[in-house]
Amino acid sequence: MSMGVVTVVDRAVLAAYCQCYGRWVEAEQKMQTTPMLLKTASGYVQQSPWLSIANKQLELMGRYMAELGLTPAARSRITTLDVTPADQPLTITRIILTGVDRPDTSSDTPQLQSDGTLVISGTDANL
Repeated sequence: MSMGVVTVVDRAVLAAYCQCYGRWVEAEQKMQTTPMLLKTASGYVQQSPWLSIANKQLELMGRYMAELGLTPAARSRITTLDVTPADQPLTITRIILTGVDRPDTSSDTPQLQSDGTLVISGTDANL
């Protein structure tokens, strides 16, 4: 956060990553005590459901890691903001999402106005 790479706005992505990580750890622990292949009641052999869960969580974690700049390739594309610590906590009173760049914004970077309004424009506004 101090570098301006991850902000309060990224909280949901970080929470989703943490949830996937927790599920992956649980699945990996379960795989330590169960076989990789299981025989069904009808006699067919199938892959352990814990393996499927672990693989899916790893896939999702990879996506979130790229979004958060936690992979080498993602880190190479990161630009940091010149963030100086504020004396008071940030209070956002209103969020405006616009589908196109507003003329009063200089980039797609979210802009916090003096009245506490956060303006998100351009491609970042497509939720």
